[in-house]
Amino acid sequence: MGWGVDFGNAGSAVVHILQGSGIYRAKSFEERLTGFQFGAAYDAVSEDGEVILDKKSNRPVRLSAKELSTDLLTTKMQRLELQYPYDPDIMLMYPNHTYRMGSGGRRIYKGTDDHVIDADRVLTLRAIIPTVGDTVVSQDMW
Repeated sequence: MGWGVDFGNAGSAVVHILQGSGIYRAKSFEERLTGFQFGAAYDAVSEDGEVILDKKSNRPVRLSAKELSTDLLTTKMQRLELQYPYDPDIMLMYPNHTYRMGSGGRRIYKGTDDHVIDADRVLTLRAIIPTVGDTVVSQDMW
């Protein structure tokens, strides 16, 4: 079992403490906890971990971690493959989450009322593309 963490501000500190402090060594957080920077670029992958190629260039499509995880979650939602408990925050946040197009065609997501969504995003990234050292691997955790 593993966890994904938003590696921004506070998340970075939490990951460093859990992975670097001797009192947590027995918990194996080095292997079980992965920090993701939402602005980092990844090869786009399907929910099976297969790299998605651009039809014109035949090169991997590159997306930010936030775009990639959002696309993977959206696919699951459209297929009705996700189940959530009743939660007022989920009911508020998901339907009201929007983005605008930034320069270079990148999506810029609304940065408020998104904590639950960001938690789902890092879980998705950890399940689909957990990083082990400098290697990105796919796992059947999804």
